[in-house]
Amino acid sequence: MPNSSASGSLFLGSVVLTSALVVAGCAPDTPQSRAGVGKELAAKKDYKAAVVQFKSALQLDPSSAEIRLLLGRALLEAGDPIGAAVELKKSLDMKVPPEQVLPYLARALLVNGE
Repeated sequence: MPNSSASGSLFLGSVVLTSALVVAGCAPDTPQSRAGVGKELAAKKDYKAAVVQFKSALQLDPSSAEIRLLLGRALLEAGDPIGAAVELKKSLDMKVPPEQVLPYLARALLVNGE
């Protein structure tokens, strides 16, 4: 005869897992959530996928200086120093502190031969 306590625990665990998956699937699609995914991808060194997420986030919030900085950094790491320089300059124009931008911008300009 099966242990009803074990069956109950298994059922409860399945319900909790299913609920978590449903909630995750219904998470709001915000610039911050897309940027968060981009940050995770960049941390895994998947810069091309991170660029896609950051561009998607900027479509939702083009005035986000932080996302523009993240996009510039990801573009630089993905091998697009020209695009990176454009985004990094925009982030400077949007008042991102220079110490957060200039090391990456200098690298992008150096790679571009500027």
